[in-house]
Amino acid sequence: MKRRWWRRLFYSRVFSPKGFLSRAAGLAALFLLVHALGWREYTSVLCGTSPTGRAADLKAALFGTAYAGLYFFSVTVVPVLLLGAVIFLLLLRWTGRKGGADLRESE
Repeated sequence: MKRRWWRRLFYSRVFSPKGFLSRAAGLAALFLLVHALGWREYTSVLCGTSPTGRAADLKAALFGTAYAGLYFFSVTVVPVLLLGAVIFLLLLRWTGRKGGADLRESE
């Protein structure tokens, strides 16, 4: 049963309310994961300082950049995807249609 809901969520149509929600949930989950791992302290490399004290610390640079990028996506992209999913779902119900466009249909 666990595999089924994961497949339905992961393989949902890209341009559909479920697709928007699954992508928003994935981005939010990634951000929460890196935040829980404590990567926020590594964002100091963006202003030129390293939390480890070494100037050329590749790990700190990668973690800081990844955290900043995921933070940006969680603040800008996730709300847009959530609003898009709600509006898309309302439009589909208003017009009486099901689902959305599927990228796999073009293959």
